[in-house]
Amino acid sequence: MSRPCSQWMFCDFCGKVLLRPKHLEHTRSDLQLALAEIDPASKQRALRDRIASVEPWRGRARIT
Repeated sequence: MSRPCSQWMFCDFCGKVLLRPKHLEHTRSDLQLALAEIDPASKQRALRDRIASVEPWRGRARIT
């Protein structure tokens, strides 16, 4: 049985994509990897507040 998974991407308030969509399994290690990418991108752009939304990925969209 496969693990639940989602897609994630990082956007600014205006919707500009800062980190492209990526596949994410619901594991501690994948969440830590995502945060490891988001933290430097936030600091580089001086973003202090972040909101997360997790949506199930059902394989409809292709991630390249």
